[in-house]
Amino acid sequence: MKTHKSIILFVSLIVFLILMGVYYFKPRVIKPTLICALPIPNKSFSRYEYKSFDIVNSTQDLYFHLLSDWPFQTPNIDSITIQNLDNKLNYEQYNYIIMWNRKVIELQHSPHLTNHMNFGGNKETILFPICEHEDTDSIYIYSISKNHNFIAPGP
Repeated sequence: MKTHKSIILFVSLIVFLILMGVYYFKPRVIKPTLICALPIPNKSFSRYEYKSFDIVNSTQDLYFHLLSDWPFQTPNIDSITIQNLDNKLNYEQYNYIIMWNRKVIELQHSPHLTNHMNFGGNKETILFPICEHEDTDSIYIYSISKNHNFIAPGP
C-alpha cells in the first residue's frame, strides 16, 4: 500500500511539474485589431530595426510617438492626421500599438519571455510581435484590450 501511495505522489508531482512548465513557457497570443495604416511621407524612414513598436495609452503618447520621440528622423505625419486618428481612439477600453513599417500577425507574451528579456526586474509584461517579413512604407495602428502592464521590448 505504501508503494501505491508513493507512485501516486510521484505521478502527481510529474504532472504538476509538466503543467507548471507549460504555464511558464507556452506563449499567450494576443490578436490585435488593425485600426488604420498611415502612409509615411518620408520613404526613407524605417524604425523597425531600432524599435519595432510602441504602446500608446493616451493622446500625449500618440503625439509623442508620432511627432517627437525619434531624435534622428521623424515620420513627418501632420498633426491634423494625428488629431483625426486620436478622435477615433478609446483609451479607456483599449491599448494601442504603433507598429513601424511591418504588419502584425499576433503579439505574444509568457512569463519565460518576460523574465528572459526583463533585466530590470520590472513587473510589466513584455509583448513580442510576430510580423510579416516584408517592410512597408506605412505605420500601422492596432488596438488590444486594455492592460496597464504591457510594455514593448527595447529602449
